[in-house]
Amino acid sequence: MPGYGRQTQSQPIEYSPCFMKKSNNHIIWLAITLSCLFWIPSQAYAEPVTLPIRIDYPILRALMLTDLFTDPGPSLILTDPGDKCRQIRLSDPRLALDNSRIRLEMAVYMQGGTSVGDKCLFPVQWEGFIRAYARPALNRANWQLTFDWADSELLNHNRQPAVVMGRLWKIFEGPVFDHLNELAIDLTPPIEELKPFLLSITPAASRSRMHEFMDSLKPGDISATSRAITINISGNMAVAEMLPEQLPVEPLSSEELEEFIKTWEAWDTFLINALLSLSDDPLTPDERQRLFDILIETRYGFVEALARKTPGPDFVRQQFISAWKQMAPVLRAHLGQSTAYDPWAYLAYFTASDALAAIDKLGPAVNIDISRDGLIRLARMISSNKSLLLNYTYELNPGLRGLFGMGPPIEESGPASGKEELKLNKSGPDGFVLRHPLTSATTSAIADLFTQGRCWAASQEALPGIKEMRKWLVSRKNLDSYLDKVKAVLSQAVRKNSKQGTIPDEHQEMFEQLVYATAWQESCFRQFIIKNHKLTFIRSYNNTSVGIMQINERVWRGMYNQQHLRWNVSYNAEAGVEILKRYLNRYVLPETETLEALGLKELAACLYAMYNGGPSQRKKFPKRMKSGDLYISDKHFKEKYNWVKNDAWDRLSICLFGQ
Repeated sequence: MPGYGRQTQSQPIEYSPCFMKKSNNHIIWLAITLSCLFWIPSQAYAEPVTLPIRIDYPILRALMLTDLFTDPGPSLILTDPGDKCRQIRLSDPRLALDNSRIRLEMAVYMQGGTSVGDKCLFPVQWEGFIRAYARPALNRANWQLTFDWADSELLNHNRQPAVVMGRLWKIFEGPVFDHLNELAIDLTPPIEELKPFLLSITPAASRSRMHEFMDSLKPGDISATSRAITINISGNMAVAEMLPEQLPVEPLSSEELEEFIKTWEAWDTFLINALLSLSDDPLTPDERQRLFDILIETRYGFVEALARKTPGPDFVRQQFISAWKQMAPVLRAHLGQSTAYDPWAYLAYFTASDALAAIDKLGPAVNIDISRDGLIRLARMISSNKSLLLNYTYELNPGLRGLFGMGPPIEESGPASGKEELKLNKSGPDGFVLRHPLTSATTSAIADLFTQGRCWAASQEALPGIKEMRKWLVSRKNLDSYLDKVKAVLSQAVRKNSKQGTIPDEHQEMFEQLVYATAWQESCFRQFIIKNHKLTFIRSYNNTSVGIMQINERVWRGMYNQQHLRWNVSYNAEAGVEILKRYLNRYVLPETETLEALGLKELAACLYAMYNGGPSQRKKFPKRMKSGDLYISDKHFKEKYNWVKNDAWDRLSICLFGQ
């Protein structure tokens, strides 16, 4: 293993893989289970593992503000005990690496004079900057990180050497350094937080060796880079010299699948909490885009694994490691920049996450897995809510839309209900009577429910205007009028969304055709169907996507109102248009290489591939197109797009009725 040489001098340890891979979420790897029947215990060796405690300069700055700059501002104010007219105020500490030393720059305000009674004679004031330098040192006996600040220089507003106030600075230099040197960072708390977290992701049968590993931890070398100070701590981890042969992963049982889903839902909620911790920070467009990609690709990966029902025993852990590597630079760059954050909590949080990534490099021999309890423990490190449970809900979260630059939520006029279906019984000339829910104290025509009005609460009362409901239920008799109605809704969604962001003129026609073809491909232009004499919203084969544009409820959780996606045709259409436009404006149009490789028809197909499979399809689809190895969904969409482009609307009956 790169960076981790095996200590052949270590004492061999008896180790049985029969206790491996029995994760906290009870996903049992069949290969391990079968191998236990024939396994003869082999030896294991103590593998040296190095875990980093990385203190990024924003975190170190926040620690200094918390512990040293405690005066208003925040600032550090010192007064000469021998003359109250002489005072210095330091503020806005900034840290950087300068020729292998840590450089601390502070804004400084100094005033001098001579005290005569209550007055200061010959007052003088000066503002500029002071720089001090230090090398970090670690007391390995008590795990205290300290600094010895010295070698100061005084700078003017232009950051040029200043000598005019050097004499006054000499009065304060010693006291200032004495105060700064009081900063000592105790590394014990993040280590103590790390221990229960690692135990929570270790199966019970392997916890004794995890205890041994943690007991062996000791501080190592210190290094400084342009971004952070890193203290390496090391210990010995017992790992097997041999692993049983891995057999193909079998589909999960219903119980295992349910447990897997619960664990992943906790992970998805954890990820949301981590991302939202940045919601008030001035993120760059590239940073917002990176965070969006992390979340959406993680969710698309889960939907794909859910469809296969063979996610593998380490699926959540692998997603965590991948997301953490991409997300950590953004978190480190922003968290700790102000006193609004608890720097000690984030230091523990980063340490635990980095430790998991480091241990993961040892592979399956380490036998760790992400559990719901582990995620909850990690989330609580940086949450003010210490009873946080990472509950998975489908509620709309405007903060999430704001984080990703999606603008205000889509208007929620129209129907909404938590019900899965509506009872329809034959009665009278209209053919159906609505007996159950989608009612409110205010009744109106069903047509109005789908175009305007309010969110409707459940009730046992019947609604009038059932005849209007049938406009959203397609049959051979009303196919033409139904198609006109749906096309009007989709066109309105395109026009409404266009007001919120420009689509280039040369792509306007293609985009509207794309929207039509997507609705055709995804739902045959349907929002509702009748099933077992009940009206319900149309679902995908794996029950994750709903409505006319088949919005995936798991992928877009928090960004749209679930009830409106299900019961409001216009809302569902607007959501689909918004997603397609985001992929066009944020992913495809900025990539000139992609645009040059695609004509308008291929561009529409690429956007649909992204709509169907996530942002990564922007790079994958052109490769498939070039090789000719298109997915079935690619081919079917191409067919629908050609029908839309050529006004072959008569083909819709094939989609709806089979001919």
